[in-house]
Amino acid sequence: MSISNAREVHWTLASSIDWHVEQAWVLALDSQLKIVEFTLTSKGTVNYCQIHPRDIFRFVITRNASSFILAHNHPSGNTLPSRQDIEFTKKILTLSKLHEIPFLDHVILTKTAATSIRALKNIRNWT
Repeated sequence: MSISNAREVHWTLASSIDWHVEQAWVLALDSQLKIVEFTLTSKGTVNYCQIHPRDIFRFVITRNASSFILAHNHPSGNTLPSRQDIEFTKKILTLSKLHEIPFLDHVILTKTAATSIRALKNIRNWT
């Protein structure tokens, strides 16, 4: 399956997510944007999930991914990114450029919706 938007990320992960706590997921993609593999990288509490960049990049690199998508859920039901979500996304974007592995999107999920941080255009120079 190819991933081209936030709804497809939601469809892919919905049955795997524990909607009661925040969880962070990474989807490793091949050059055709097909999922190589996806994994849970961090599980937190009802309103917080600590994610470390090394866990993301270790997974992406060891799967020989051509690109990747980061996703996490908001148990509150609010799909808008927090300030921390935006800052973390900027950090991962910078690191992805250093590693030369395209970071395609950071998607926020609820039980019924998904929001692409990239589509919100909160981050300049996302290429």
